[in-house]
Amino acid sequence: MTNRDSLIGVFRTIYQWRKAIRNICLITLAGSIGLSLMLDDYFKATTIFYPASPELANPELIFGYTSQVTQYFGSDRDLDRLDEIANGSEVVDYMVKKFRLYEHYQIDSTSLKGQFKVQEHFRRLYSAQKTKTTPSNSLWKIPTRNLPPRWPMPPATKSTISHRG
Repeated sequence: MTNRDSLIGVFRTIYQWRKAIRNICLITLAGSIGLSLMLDDYFKATTIFYPASPELANPELIFGYTSQVTQYFGSDRDLDRLDEIANGSEVVDYMVKKFRLYEHYQIDSTSLKGQFKVQEHFRRLYSAQKTKTTPSNSLWKIPTRNLPPRWPMPPATKSTISHRG
């Protein structure tokens, strides 16, 4: 009888091919380093949040003076309200002013089409998506991309923190 559960044959094969395996790993490492250095800087941040129920501000629910079951997440009406806020021009104007996007995109703010161009450029990189996760809960995704290294997080979080309905 032979013992088929032994790994000695596998180790023997790996040992025989050790130089080829090492060379392939080194070539792959050098290629991946070279490729990553040639790529442009690209950053993306995504903020995901659930709309809160307006009933959470009710003092009876906060301090537990009621026997009602607390609904933590908003309804479809709250999602529609957030859709209007997130895709509205007020949010875009706020983001353009807050993060000085005229300077970042190198667009002249005094030109006739300057405001249109900066909003158009920002909207290509920004989207607010309503995503159904379950029939009762929905979440929002707000990705921002192609910004300087320390910028992706602030625009995404500012859009959710500053513009709660």
